[in-house]
Amino acid sequence: MKSPYLERVLLKALEEFSPKKGVVLAISGGIDSMCLAHSLYRLVTKGHWQGKVVLAHLFHPFTPCDREDRAMREVCRQFASQVGWPLVEKDVEVWKLKQHQKDSLENLGRKARYQFLKEVAKSYGFSCVITAHHRRDLVESLLEHLLRGTGIRGLQGIRKKRSLGEGIFLLRLWLGV
Repeated sequence: MKSPYLERVLLKALEEFSPKKGVVLAISGGIDSMCLAHSLYRLVTKGHWQGKVVLAHLFHPFTPCDREDRAMREVCRQFASQVGWPLVEKDVEVWKLKQHQKDSLENLGRKARYQFLKEVAKSYGFSCVITAHHRRDLVESLLEHLLRGTGIRGLQGIRKKRSLGEGIFLLRLWLGV
């Protein structure tokens, strides 16, 4: 899964935001985040980027028997073991949160994920969290907003950089890909 183009885009974005110390890389075990993880690994091993990398995986199934999420978790563990990067994991049963809150499962999962990623970054003293959001995610988000009858803010879609609070930022470096 080598892609010099994706590596160049990633390196340019890392240079633009110049994360101090290192980054937390959010991985789900899916193809998008694992492609980003492999690209970042190649940049590090080639000496093109010297920051530290901590992988973060939130296991947050929407149902009690979500087998796909369990398989994705194993992909994350295997990758972390292969490349020698620390992997921080946490379990959140989103379907249980839904019993006590009126928000959608997706929103509850997103809030739990961003809170977890912020906590991991803070514990390592990092200011940046990277996710593998890309152009398709941007289009999907924009269409969802339009269907709900969004205002001007919703027409922006997904922002490339978003504050998670306490000086920690979420970076979606592949939105143009």
